[in-house]
Amino acid sequence: MIEGGLTKKYDYQTLRKLYGATVFFMKQEVELYKKYIIALSIKIDLIDTNFLCLSEKIEKMLSASSNLHQSLQEVPLPREDNPGASRNLQNSHQLHKKISNLLSSARGIKNELKNIWDLKEIAKEIFPSSTDSSGFLNVLEEGEAVFRAFMTAEQSKLWIAKKMIEIYFRFLSVRHEILNSEGLQAVGGRFMGIEGQLLKLEKALESFQTILGQCQRDFQEFTGEIQQMKAIAGGGDTLVKDNIVLGHLINELLTNMEDIKVKLSSLDQ
Repeated sequence: MIEGGLTKKYDYQTLRKLYGATVFFMKQEVELYKKYIIALSIKIDLIDTNFLCLSEKIEKMLSASSNLHQSLQEVPLPREDNPGASRNLQNSHQLHKKISNLLSSARGIKNELKNIWDLKEIAKEIFPSSTDSSGFLNVLEEGEAVFRAFMTAEQSKLWIAKKMIEIYFRFLSVRHEILNSEGLQAVGGRFMGIEGQLLKLEKALESFQTILGQCQRDFQEFTGEIQQMKAIAGGGDTLVKDNIVLGHLINELLTNMEDIKVKLSSLDQ
């Protein structure tokens, strides 16, 4: 039909097939475009779901980091004159620095997620205006109208395809304009970029969880050392108390033995 130009004449059956093929092509292109928009909408929904999941994980991570930091603040350190106090104080400073950095990193990850949220919401706002398919549909409807009108045309006559050819090229022009529009490409690129940032943040969160677990184990080890230090420091006082109690028990036992001896002596008499 296109090779024949605007002036070539066709018989009814031939032109009917050409018209039908042209309309079918335009319908297929419109459907492909609609499917692309649907796929992009699904991607947006998946990004929203992934975002909420990450947000919950980050809140839990931040809470765990804050609790660990607070717990470290509440650990009473041994007196400096106690054996090993210097080493424990040094361990405390190191652990405090590590956990403080951990807490700072957790807040940084939360802020990064907030920035991604802002980008996502901006992209969602411009998405509807970037996917307008009315230009596609208007040309397609015009082509379908021409095809329907031709169905009742006189079959013994020769026809030219000028009007349908014009519609076809106008459809290609609208298609090129829509698919290459800055709006559509920009919004698609934005969501792809947001998805990539979320994946990077998810990997960073996995690394953070590993570091958090190590800090929690270091904290438990540190508190165990403090408890052991206290037990050693309080061991002298306990020994004195135990000796006093033992002394009373021995005196009581000796007194009882003396009473028993007296009673036995009276029996022999």
